[in-house]
Amino acid sequence: MNSRLPVTLAGLCIALTAAGAGSVPISEERIEATKRDALHVDRRDETGHRPMIPRGSIRKVDSPLGGASSDWHALGPFGGDLTDVAASTTASGFVLAGIAPGGGNGGTLYRSTDNGSTWMPVVGLASTSVYDIEFNARGRAFIGTENGVWSSEDDGATWIRHELGIGPGQMVLDVGLDPSNADIIWAGVADAFGGQPANLLKSTDGGETWVDRTPPHPAPMSGTGIAVAPDDSQTVIAIFGGAFGGGEVWTTTNGGASWTNRSTGLPNHPLRAVHFDGTRLLDGGGQAYASQYLGLYGSTDLGQTWT
Repeated sequence: MNSRLPVTLAGLCIALTAAGAGSVPISEERIEATKRDALHVDRRDETGHRPMIPRGSIRKVDSPLGGASSDWHALGPFGGDLTDVAASTTASGFVLAGIAPGGGNGGTLYRSTDNGSTWMPVVGLASTSVYDIEFNARGRAFIGTENGVWSSEDDGATWIRHELGIGPGQMVLDVGLDPSNADIIWAGVADAFGGQPANLLKSTDGGETWVDRTPPHPAPMSGTGIAVAPDDSQTVIAIFGGAFGGGEVWTTTNGGASWTNRSTGLPNHPLRAVHFDGTRLLDGGGQAYASQYLGLYGSTDLGQTWT
């Protein structure tokens, strides 16, 4: 989804296979047409002609079964690895989408003002990978990027960067917003293959200044997810994942002043996602290329026991 990149075959897979993956093979003609016509989707009408659908419009891709269309509509932006998407909490129609090719650098932030019908890259963040997008209740947007935390007061039209004060290695994989206090922001930072020990930061002034709140794990480990209790700013769950293996979950009930390791009962694999509704805690993760499967685990006692 870099600027001006074409539609990729992989980007259409969900819609093409939703009506029955593997039951009927997609024709070679259809595959080649998709590759060849980078800005349009292959949909032939009754005369055998292929209508030209403008890039950025909502696409409804026919089922390979030839019958009813699938239940999914391809919205774009196309051409890369979509890492996160979020809609404004205060302005109707405004949506942000971030990409990070292969999870690495050189991505882009895209912005839509019409609920995803059309997209434009955000010029000030060209070639900047975006890993997480969050809107607080006031409509202020925060993104975690390859070079730190950025925020916007105008639904993504303009952005300012917040210096984290931890030297080089400011790749932010997750931004955690406090539901009950808009000034409290958390940031999960990549470990830079062991070169960045500050992996969890906290701001109490809207991102102006930051304090290192990394739990006392033995070695740097990327901060991959943060969840703040919906009605308690002091209760926070932070999850971590190693570049080549290992994972941890830590909890605090005093805003990060001290932490408890709640990894017992979980596979020692990278954690990637966390959710907490105030009662039930959910953690998920794994690392496919190393066969370090984890799946989804739940806890109703803040990680003391897991199912």
